Amino acid sequence: VIEISVSQLETEEGRFLDICVRDNGAGYPKKILNEINDEPVEGCVSVGINNLKRRCQILYESWAEYDFYNDEGAVSELILPWMKVRI
Repeated sequence: VIEISVSQLETEEGRFLDICVRDNGAGYPKKILNEINDEPVEGCVSVGINNLKRRCQILYESWAEYDFYNDEGAVSELILPWMKVRI
C-alpha cells in the first residue's frame, strides 16, 4: 500500500507545503538511507532522489527540506515553501 499526503504547514518562517509518500513495505535498506540523507553526489545508486535534491537546491535554495526514513515502511517527505503559481 502506498499513501500520499499533502498538507500546509505554518511556521514562524512562513507557509510550507509538506508532501509525504509512505509505503508499508520493508523500508529503505540502511546503506541507501545513509546515502539519500547525505549530500547529493554523482555516481551514487539513488540517482532519482539525488536529482530531486539538486533541483530543490536550485529552485528553493535552503528553503526546501527533505527527509527519508523508515516507519513501518519507507517514508519520503519533502517540505517546500508555499508559492503561488500563475497559469
